[in-house]
Amino acid sequence: MWGMLAVVGCTRDNPAFGEGGSESSAGTDTDAPTDSEESGEESGEGGLDPACEPMRGPGGLINVVQSCTPNTDDGLYDHWLYIIGAEDSEWRVQVCVEPNCGDCKERTDAPLTIEPLDLAALAGPMTCIHVKARRLPTQNVSSCEYHSIVVEADVNGVPVPLVMARTAEGVELPPVAMGSELAGFEPAPVEVASDCPCDEFPQACCEGDGREPTTYAWDIDTATVPVGMQAPIWFGDREFEFWALDASDPGVCDVPRNMAWAVYAAL
Repeated sequence: MWGMLAVVGCTRDNPAFGEGGSESSAGTDTDAPTDSEESGEESGEGGLDPACEPMRGPGGLINVVQSCTPNTDDGLYDHWLYIIGAEDSEWRVQVCVEPNCGDCKERTDAPLTIEPLDLAALAGPMTCIHVKARRLPTQNVSSCEYHSIVVEADVNGVPVPLVMARTAEGVELPPVAMGSELAGFEPAPVEVASDCPCDEFPQACCEGDGREPTTYAWDIDTATVPVGMQAPIWFGDREFEFWALDASDPGVCDVPRNMAWAVYAAL
């Protein structure tokens, strides 16, 4: 059962906001002719209506530790790792052969990355973690990039969730430990703005097949979190942070929606 939560003004500056038309359009003179109106072009630099450029967030990146190929029959990357160092969005870890971080002290350290989270603030050296991750079926088999991840710390034999994140649509979340507070957590995108004049810019709307440039927010059951915003959320007696990393549809043919989020808590 999800805990109750409250959305507060807890945000991080996102440089990408200044690049998207949705954020910068507040000071735009709507009466001034656009480049497309002057030249007759439907695309090009300065040629799109700001409403055709959805607001973007920082997005996310998950890179697991080699060997990067899934190691279970159902395509799951499933490994026990021992943290020996932490800085910003990276844990330096040793890969362990046995569960609960058995037989891993002699192995070479390697990086586990989950951007843009501050992993160093969540868990430090001498922490045993269980990492499960999935990736899109179209991902290159030799790539270490994955698109959903669950990280649980082993505390005296008890799994304690640290991170659950997804950086792309179309990929299932990894399983959480039995009895985990995060079991069943699945935020949903809700439309915030879709105002592109598609009759003027058909290329921005996939030639009228129904897709339009759209900005979304994340519905986390009792609140809606806009792109780039963070909100505290309680699961049981433990407070987590939800981060709306991205939620937009570029509206361009054959280009997927940008959907990314993370929920996390310090050990």
